[in-house]
Amino acid sequence: MNGWMNALNDLDADRIISAFAEDATAFFPVVKAERVDGKAAIAAVIRDYVAGSTKKTNIVPEDLRVD
Repeated sequence: MNGWMNALNDLDADRIISAFAEDATAFFPVVKAERVDGKAAIAAVIRDYVAGSTKKTNIVPEDLRVD
């Protein structure tokens, strides 16, 4: 998970996208207010987000838990 967070903070679209399975479903409330189904659709949202971002982020999760 730390690698994915680093990719997100670095705005590295390829590394972010590589974490998703072909049949993944995601919700990006800040970027797109509806569910996104499939890796190709998720990749499009992520690439649009990265292309529109002007600076890297610094998201630091606390009490991270992945089920």
